[in-house]
Amino acid sequence: MKKRVRHLLSVFIVSGFIIMAFGSEDDKKKETSGIEIHQVKKILDSGEDFKENFNGFMKNDLDSDLLIREIKTSSGKDNETFSATLNSHIGLIMQINKEDKSLRSVMMIGQGDGTTNSGLNIIMVMGGVIAAVDPALSPNERGKILKDIGILDKDFDVNNVEGSTIKNGVKYFINGSDQIGIMFGAETSND
Repeated sequence: MKKRVRHLLSVFIVSGFIIMAFGSEDDKKKETSGIEIHQVKKILDSGEDFKENFNGFMKNDLDSDLLIREIKTSSGKDNETFSATLNSHIGLIMQINKEDKSLRSVMMIGQGDGTTNSGLNIIMVMGGVIAAVDPALSPNERGKILKDIGILDKDFDVNNVEGSTIKNGVKYFINGSDQIGIMFGAETSND
């Protein structure tokens, strides 16, 4: 299973899983039909900020050992891709802008082993990603994001889930299939 997670991480990195158009570092506001939409060009100032926030939340708030330890880096034209394996079932991929070193997206890939524990680990990491991206969110606000993307639905099917929501200029998304497992992530809302 560990090889499968590593293989999936490699496939996504090599294929350029997330290709983003980047603008200026400044946040933008866009007026649409009288509704103001807040758009951001970055999630956090750096990948190191994400790692620090994520590890702090997972260790201190959840008493979990699912931490970012070793990071592998690959470099493309505009982005650096950081990947980390949290355990044999869960990995993270982060897109870092080369120019300003800001975090543009983060994605978790999780493939459970059929046990309740592996499912809980995946949900804890989703919460960790949300808390790392926006530490000011309350537990209820983090829960609402998970609810809005469909993970808390009564008829939730890990092999057939797709959803997204935007909170504070960050788009949170989920996709699931029996081949890949669950992909959950956060990206700038204007991508």
